[in-house]
Amino acid sequence: MGRFGLLRTRLSCVSVPTVFRNLISRFSTISVKTHLHNEHLSDGKEQFATLFSKGHVREAFDSFASEIWAEPRLFSNLLQACIPLKSVSMGKQLHSLILTSGCSSDKFISNHLLNLYSKFGELQAAVALFDRMPRRNIMSCNIMIKCYLEMSNLESAKNLFDEMPERNVATWNAMVTGLTKFEMNEESLFLFSRMNELGFMPDEYSLGSVLRGCAHLRALLAGQQVHAYVMKCGFGFNMVVGCSLAHMYMKAGSLHDGERVIRWMSNYVVHDLAELRGKRD
Repeated sequence: MGRFGLLRTRLSCVSVPTVFRNLISRFSTISVKTHLHNEHLSDGKEQFATLFSKGHVREAFDSFASEIWAEPRLFSNLLQACIPLKSVSMGKQLHSLILTSGCSSDKFISNHLLNLYSKFGELQAAVALFDRMPRRNIMSCNIMIKCYLEMSNLESAKNLFDEMPERNVATWNAMVTGLTKFEMNEESLFLFSRMNELGFMPDEYSLGSVLRGCAHLRALLAGQQVHAYVMKCGFGFNMVVGCSLAHMYMKAGSLHDGERVIRWMSNYVVHDLAELRGKRD
């Protein structure tokens, strides 16, 4: 069992990739094959970046296998490319190659692997990887917190948050948003207040979450205080925050203030569109 009571996944037993088969035994003799004939892309790294950015993961590996084995951190680019492709199987195959390369303890690569499993909802694999990471950093923990929250495992997210010796703004934003998602609105407001005391700047989503929490609690005074903070931090023109502000006032019984925010946001949008039209003309 893992440290959070989840069954461990035996990552070391992942089968040899099928997409990249036969490459492990001959990686030392593979020569670089150029698949792009664009004369402007003479640099190999540019060609590699072009391939993986377009989702051609196998072609990128085939063409630059020698470079990848020599510089294993390049695996992170391929892992990232698997996410928009929604290809967890290809990500697992790359994981097998990473284990073979001997660079699985590199926290930069491990964080990319952790992010991949998190994005695909592979909680068991993510926890197993996280538990075995010899060196973690704030990013490792932030990825796991978001993973737990996405999988509705709030208790594990809170435990990990409490265990962290150091946190950054992304950690606080994730937990404030997560607590509101699970309707733990009072705790979310307390954490937001603590975040502010420590000097961390919230993002639009944590501000929107806190305002939704105020709306559910019908806490008008707290909502007004957050509104003042929104204006102070320069989020007054943000649509996500503006909509949450209007909703908060309406739910808290201050219809006049809610309508005023809606009118103000509407005027801003109209003004913004007029400016865009002016620039086009």
